[in-house]
Amino acid sequence: MDTAEMIEERKLRKKLDRGQNKKIKDLEQRLNEAEDEKKRMKEAGNGGNNATTTTTTTTTT
Repeated sequence: MDTAEMIEERKLRKKLDRGQNKKIKDLEQRLNEAEDEKKRMKEAGNGGNNATTTTTTTTTT
């Protein structure tokens, strides 16, 4: 393999690495968004339950 072929192979490898890195970043972002949404849904579920457990006591004389 001569120098020109090695340079071309290196360029191609870098290009592939950049593509893979972009895919990894996109997947990490989607995962983070999904985890945030899961937390929000869990908090919303707990908030709704807490709101319905309040009671009122009245006394008559």
